[in-house]
Amino acid sequence: MAAALSGKKWRANEASEQRRLALLPVSGSPSWDALMVEAKYMRALQLLP
Repeated sequence: MAAALSGKKWRANEASEQRRLALLPVSGSPSWDALMVEAKYMRALQLLP
């Protein structure tokens, strides 16, 4: 990709970049301690054999 950019054989697509940015999280990730007591996590643990 770097070679393509430097050789001007590739151009960023604005719509693609906007889709990529929309997929990024808007807030910080929760701490591990918070995740360990989350209801969905606790339920998943109960389902394990």
